[in-house]
Amino acid sequence: MKRQSFLVVCCLATAALLNSCSKKADIAPAPVPAPSPAAAEKTIVHLRLGGDISVGESPLPYGRQHGQYVYARTLRDSTIYAIDVRTADSRPYAAGMFNNTDSITLELTKGLDYIITAAAFKKGSGHGLWYEMTGGLQRFGYPFNRTLENKMVYNVTDSFFMANLDYTQVFASDSTNAYAGYFPELDSYMGTVNFSPDSAQTLDIPLKRIVFGLQFNVVNFNDGKLIVQYENYLPNRSYTPQDISNSLGIYTGNAFRWIEELNGANDILTLKWERTDGNVYTLGSKTLPAFKRNYITTVNVTLPTDPSTVNNGVSITLSDTTWTSSNTVDF
Repeated sequence: MKRQSFLVVCCLATAALLNSCSKKADIAPAPVPAPSPAAAEKTIVHLRLGGDISVGESPLPYGRQHGQYVYARTLRDSTIYAIDVRTADSRPYAAGMFNNTDSITLELTKGLDYIITAAAFKKGSGHGLWYEMTGGLQRFGYPFNRTLENKMVYNVTDSFFMANLDYTQVFASDSTNAYAGYFPELDSYMGTVNFSPDSAQTLDIPLKRIVFGLQFNVVNFNDGKLIVQYENYLPNRSYTPQDISNSLGIYTGNAFRWIEELNGANDILTLKWERTDGNVYTLGSKTLPAFKRNYITTVNVTLPTDPSTVNNGVSITLSDTTWTSSNTVDF
């Protein structure tokens, strides 16, 4: 009897064990997590700027020289470079301000499309891009609103960065004040390329000069000053016999990035002659021709040798030359 009971117990235990194994076999094993996708591969791209500008010269030193005035002049004389990187759908990706082209490198994702714009700014005939010192660094105003750090900054969100150079803030004079004219008095260069990196490489970006010039040539100008007044876009000016030979003004036209002539942006010029005795004579007015990229418009004025005849008026004629980088406006 005991033997039979023992056999029954063994059979029941065996059945229970087999049933347990069967249930475990019916349970699917837990899935193995899929490996995380590898991070997008980055590559380093060095920028090399060329075209209408030579960047072979060394930048001016950043150190203080013989007092604050010379130090400020040194900063204003430096060529400033700005780099704007956007994704294929024009979203901001990276931006940077530089005064040393050797440090311009980009970290881009392989296989993605980018829009890269590079620009260079020289003070030209003006007083340079306006800035204020913040933490010992130059921080530039509109349309940059960024500090010169000689490095690219990523995860940026400012879509207005360098999008339009009209009304770019420049120094009004050798002072701390900012001035924003429609045609900023700057010598500017700009270029844009579409680019998809596949490896570490050097990217050449040709820069196009996007300026026009305006100067005055005055005969019989021996005393007083010539007062130049503009109706629409350019800042008023005045010249003496001593500085009239340096009257060339260099102005940036944002639309020169795409077109060669600024049709519809003409200005009206009025000239006055203020004599040393205080008398002011109006010489005449004239609509200037449409400004052309890389052209210099020369305003020629012949003052009468007998000032008593100036009120009789001065003949004004305009002549447009072929591509010789100059237009002539005769008064």
